[in-house]
Amino acid sequence: MATGKGSLGLTRMSREQAQPLLSTLMNFLEGQEVFIGGSWIRGCKTIGDFDIAMIKNNHTDDGIASMLIKYDGRQLRGGKTPSYLLSDAGLKFKLDIWFTAADGWGPTCMFVAGDGMFNIVQRTKASKMGYTLGFYLKQKNVIIPMHTERAVYEHLGWDWIPYSERSLWAK
Repeated sequence: MATGKGSLGLTRMSREQAQPLLSTLMNFLEGQEVFIGGSWIRGCKTIGDFDIAMIKNNHTDDGIASMLIKYDGRQLRGGKTPSYLLSDAGLKFKLDIWFTAADGWGPTCMFVAGDGMFNIVQRTKASKMGYTLGFYLKQKNVIIPMHTERAVYEHLGWDWIPYSERSLWAK
């Protein structure tokens, strides 16, 4: 059962409602390096939208927009982080895609997993250590290649925080 209004006035959906949509979407994006983050990876009971990280070396949607529009959707925002409004089986949902290069895969997946407060806390903590943590991990404006989230945690000397604890941990 769908509950609550999310962004764009869309109704949050249960994990059970989201699963077939996600399966269809993953079939659609087959062959892409994809990470599903947000409420889904954190194990939340309801999903407001899908947050996906994808590796693209040129930071463009590389034809993804035209493919998704054929999926009965419309683009809400373009650029490095395009957003789409899609519908399937009578449900409308939002899809945000975060493109990154392989060297930024770890930090981008951390960001996409979220939640928002968790990201702010992690970025502040990294900044106090002399790093910039965003879609890349940088020190003195030099990118430190990080291909996994765990590599970021290890490099910074932090304990791994499971996805299911990230919403609660930051509060």
